[in-house]
Amino acid sequence: MDREDMRTQVRDIIGEDAADFWSDAELNRYLTEAQYRFLGEANWPWCMTETTDTLESGDTDIPLTEGAAFARTINFKFSTSETTRPYQPTRVSAAKGFELSLGYMPGTTGTAPLYFYIVSVDDDDDDGEFVWVARFIPAPASDMDVSYQYFRDGNVLDADDAVPFLPGKYHKGLVHHAAGTAWLKELNGGPKAQEQFELYNAVVDQAKREMFSDPDDDHMIMGHDDPQYDSVYGRPDYWQMRIPETLGP
Repeated sequence: MDREDMRTQVRDIIGEDAADFWSDAELNRYLTEAQYRFLGEANWPWCMTETTDTLESGDTDIPLTEGAAFARTINFKFSTSETTRPYQPTRVSAAKGFELSLGYMPGTTGTAPLYFYIVSVDDDDDDGEFVWVARFIPAPASDMDVSYQYFRDGNVLDADDAVPFLPGKYHKGLVHHAAGTAWLKELNGGPKAQEQFELYNAVVDQAKREMFSDPDDDHMIMGHDDPQYDSVYGRPDYWQMRIPETLGP
């Protein structure tokens, strides 16, 4: 569904076909807020994205792609024409990264960066705006090819044909959350809002179950006489099967 379709469904729930008590602008904001909330509920695989860049010799910063969720998992992989095996630097907090940088004299370079942290810096346009960058320690001695994974942070639903960053079967969750937020504006609308938020949570729970489900309904067999799961204990919990968020050593 696009924004217009979802807004129409919200109006069906709140019982107001045309803008009156609730304006279209309000409902549009509620839908955008619902999308950001939904995307923050888990590390959804359909929000994981990969891109490439270059870290030049002596440089420390790579601006993050617009829309990258800087506070969530980001995996960097470095390689050069001289290296036979790519590797990953270790992410540290901004405070720890600043401390580690004190161990290198200005202008010092290394074979390749060992650490990185995420920090916001002025965009140099003198407009008070800041951009997020990945800052690496130490700066590389030669140009390095970089590929990295990140989670998309959602998009602003700023047009009626805008579509959220989640599968269509979960769009109903955004409708319920937006309708619940709308009910909070009405006097004594709390119980109605709570009902919609519970429906939203049900969609989130469904999405999580489907994300961690095994597509094979039969028990997995590792070998002729080596069953991984048995009839007594059944399948392990989903957290035992999930892919780790940080790759490499």
